[in-house]
Amino acid sequence: MENPRQRQRRTCMKLENDELMAVVGRVGSGKSSLISAILGEMQVKNGSVTTRGTLAYAAQQPWIMNATVRENILFGYKYDKKFYEQTIKACALEPDLEMMANGDLTEIGERGINLSGGQKARISLARAVYSRADIYLFDDPLAAVDAHVGEHIFENVLGPNGMLKTRCRVLVTNAIPYLHQCHSVALLKDGVLAEVGKFEELNKRENGLLRALVKEFGKHNAGESALSRQASQVNIVENGNGSGVDFSDTTTVVGADLRRSSTSSLPRASIEAHLSRKNIISSAGKSNEDGTGGLGQLMTVETSETGKVKFRIYKEYIKSCGVVSVLIFLVSMVLNIVGTVGGNYWLKLWTDDSGAGGNNNVYYLTGYALFGVFTVVFVSVRTYVLWAGCAVNSAKISHEKMLVSVFNSPMSFFDTTPIGRLINRFSKDQNTIDEELPSSIMSWLQVLFQMVFSMAVIALSLPLFLIIVIPLSFVYIFLQNIYLQVSRDLKRLDSVSRSPIYQQFQETIDGISTIRAFRQNGWFVYDNLDRIDTNQKAVYAYLGLNRWIAVRLELMSALMIFAIAISGVFVLSKSTNSAKAASTIGLCMTYALNVTQSLNWCIRMYCKVETDIVSLERIDEYSHLPSEAPYVIDDARPDPEWPTQGKIEFVDYSLKYRAELPDRVLKNINVGISPSEKVGVVGRTGAGKTSLTLGLFRIIEPFEGRILIDDLDITKIGLYDLRSRISIIPQDPVLFSGSVRFNLDPTSCETPSSLDSVRRTNTRSDDDLWRALELTGLKSYVQSLDGQLDATVQQGGTNFSVGQRQLMCLARALVKNSRVIVMDEATAAIDPETDNLIQNLIRSQFKENTIITIAHRLNTVMDSDRILVLSKGQVVEFDKPATLLEDPNGAFYGFVNSQQHSSE
Repeated sequence: MENPRQRQRRTCMKLENDELMAVVGRVGSGKSSLISAILGEMQVKNGSVTTRGTLAYAAQQPWIMNATVRENILFGYKYDKKFYEQTIKACALEPDLEMMANGDLTEIGERGINLSGGQKARISLARAVYSRADIYLFDDPLAAVDAHVGEHIFENVLGPNGMLKTRCRVLVTNAIPYLHQCHSVALLKDGVLAEVGKFEELNKRENGLLRALVKEFGKHNAGESALSRQASQVNIVENGNGSGVDFSDTTTVVGADLRRSSTSSLPRASIEAHLSRKNIISSAGKSNEDGTGGLGQLMTVETSETGKVKFRIYKEYIKSCGVVSVLIFLVSMVLNIVGTVGGNYWLKLWTDDSGAGGNNNVYYLTGYALFGVFTVVFVSVRTYVLWAGCAVNSAKISHEKMLVSVFNSPMSFFDTTPIGRLINRFSKDQNTIDEELPSSIMSWLQVLFQMVFSMAVIALSLPLFLIIVIPLSFVYIFLQNIYLQVSRDLKRLDSVSRSPIYQQFQETIDGISTIRAFRQNGWFVYDNLDRIDTNQKAVYAYLGLNRWIAVRLELMSALMIFAIAISGVFVLSKSTNSAKAASTIGLCMTYALNVTQSLNWCIRMYCKVETDIVSLERIDEYSHLPSEAPYVIDDARPDPEWPTQGKIEFVDYSLKYRAELPDRVLKNINVGISPSEKVGVVGRTGAGKTSLTLGLFRIIEPFEGRILIDDLDITKIGLYDLRSRISIIPQDPVLFSGSVRFNLDPTSCETPSSLDSVRRTNTRSDDDLWRALELTGLKSYVQSLDGQLDATVQQGGTNFSVGQRQLMCLARALVKNSRVIVMDEATAAIDPETDNLIQNLIRSQFKENTIITIAHRLNTVMDSDRILVLSKGQVVEFDKPATLLEDPNGAFYGFVNSQQHSSE
């Protein structure tokens, strides 16, 4: 069976300029693949896709740039204040921007890390709306938002009275209540367009697939409807009529030919404006559901050391190389030079003896050969010890220390550190430690020893040399100090300016479909070139500095050779044995050439070592990052079976994302969850729902209060003992590169204290894995893959649809079967029929488990034992659903009626 992204076939449809088409289907049916095909992101094997006009695209997993909210929405277009504000209002972003310290100038972290899923979806939607395109492609934009927000967006943006009413729209959705307002509905099954037509016509077909889907939705919402009938209709959100903006004011649409009549009303911003993000002072939001909002700039500025590299760094490098290996290397280096100099001196003795009439050629030849063998042996030892011993040991130790340090860093570090900095250190800096630094050290020491021995030979043979070389040495040292200081700082600038290049490249790769859909390739090319130019300024200056020092060193070398030659002439004129004096002067001149070359290289190689050691300095910085709490506390290990009950208590619990932030995102939470209880958590965006789960897993440590699981304070035990005993099915499903088997049963860790002590084994049988796949509806799909359980899962699970990834995460939880399970929007990207199967699965398979479910779809929590309603980080209500619905003024009552209203 082919990848769903590759198996769109026999799909035929036509959409006119002002029509809205809804695309529905089960998980893995090919809905997102259809959007990709329209975008030109898939290989067309048969048929064709024709679009007329410009495209705008809102992806199922929103792509958010590391920039301000405004820059993410404008996306390279000129700022039109009136239209921008209308877009913000229509996409229900006004309340979110009011929560942020700098409003729409608030900086968003990488991949929207300081935004909730709903906020990311609405910013992505606003970006599409603001582009004023001719054709709009929306991939399930309503899945991540609350019901009342979804209704607002449909009425004001997507629907027949919305801002885009005069445009061609393709809407992938699982929101069945909105289908009757669409001009047409397309239902996909296994990559085939199974049904297409008007909703009313398809819904009348006796055995139609759409009718079955609608019936399933009705069953799915039966519980909610029964409860909501206890309440009367209330108006929670004022819904506009969507008439705020009519695109016909700026665009003319004639028939099916979707072309802009003019683009002059929305000119593209200049290159300077495209690249102005670095000049905007932005600030993180005060607080929100999924991130680390804060006052001031979110992303920290990358710092670098100044001045000379600390001796501690050299000491650490020697320790990592191994003291014994370093000593062997140095001794071998010295003996190598002794062999080389000894061989040359032996030649001098041979020459003197020949001049005196001696005839001991065999003797001298044998001695010279022995010096050659001696030299080769210690060159080999030196090279082997350096690369097989020192370099390998240092590379492994430095990489492992940095890796462990980064792995153990708190989430706040990743919130404020762009991935480009990590890539820079793990690639360029680590490569410098692996290859360049050992080579630089060997070259420096080699020329240093050669220079010392050569100068010693010259000094012994020609004492006048010392009168010349001592003053010149001070000049060399002066030049070296100037060169060293500047080259070291330029190397640091080079390293720091390289990180933004990696970061932008990674960001571009992640959002390539969105970038191409909006025709913003040029913007990102210019941005990339701007960052490269910044880096090349440091590189070019470094190359110029090398030429500067080279010219001056060559001049000094010429003066030294000239002085030695003059001294030699003077000695020769005073000598009584001209033959012997000539051989001595010849030896001195030979070594003089070596000395000048050695001095040049010694200075440059020493400076190269200093600049290369900057990479070790940068790696050392990331090897000593602030760490999370201990992974394992030997004196506080819980019982191997803990937790046995699944009882959870929040006692006066408060939470801050970072200590320096003024506001708490959770405030004095006092909640008790009984063993095996099913609790639903609801609340508007920013209420603190996801923050609750972050605290439960100690992703963020408590500001005040505590959490007890089975009466055990979770802050008293190690993170491994806590996180390995509870499970989460996240809103953004995570699949690892590897096999299906590995993703279902990733690890079994023995009390690890370092990476080397992690032992991974398969702890579940194949029968257990297949059972989990069968229960989640993935068995047939996995069986169709090459290798089945051993089939390859690509990076990020890109060969699975988003819905299938969520099901894989659910299957992983089934395999692990923890006593406490957290489900954070675990079925947001799943169709109603599959969602109903999952809810039945949870009820049947997790009877004895304590489950905390965070949901936008209230039907997924209506059968929970109790509902926890959060607002602004505080508990508003906590009781049985039926009890909460008895209060017409209650928050949960309003949520249910709002969603029920949108379903009618």
